[in-house]
Amino acid sequence: MPAAAGEELTEGASLLAIRCLELAERELMRCLARQGESGGALRRYRELRSLLAAELGAVPSCETTLLYERIRRGDDV
Repeated sequence: MPAAAGEELTEGASLLAIRCLELAERELMRCLARQGESGGALRRYRELRSLLAAELGAVPSCETTLLYERIRRGDDV
């Protein structure tokens, strides 16, 4: 396998791992908010946002950001 192809696979695997992490973090945020720990849920979002920026130069998905906004407003999640 050419080196470039190997790098693409590694990059793709890293992206998949980060997106799976984002899904898990979103569920954790939801659980924390439902238990009355909205501050913890908001903190998890900020930490995820920092990780995505540092590792991929990316931002959280729209779904994760919408959940963050709902929690911040005190809406039911």
